[in-house]
Amino acid sequence: MTEEEKQRIPIAQGLPWTTDEPECLVKPPVKEITQPIDLQLHSDVRAMDRAEFDHQVAEKLSLIEQYKLEKERQQKVLYYYIQITPVLIYH
Repeated sequence: MTEEEKQRIPIAQGLPWTTDEPECLVKPPVKEITQPIDLQLHSDVRAMDRAEFDHQVAEKLSLIEQYKLEKERQQKVLYYYIQITPVLIYH
């Protein structure tokens, strides 16, 4: 009796999920390898310019100091020469 009932109840056949053909997607073209570029930040450029400027200022200050020392040396020599010269003349 259970078999007859099973035969009377039809078993539904499942439908496919889609009737479309499976889609084969085209792969995108391979991109070239990205090469890193050397970035020049404004702050880096300014730091290099500032270092160069500081170096120039230090050179000028050193040169001024040398001139000052040379002038003092010449004044000492001249002062010494003026003091010694009269003694040499009178002897």
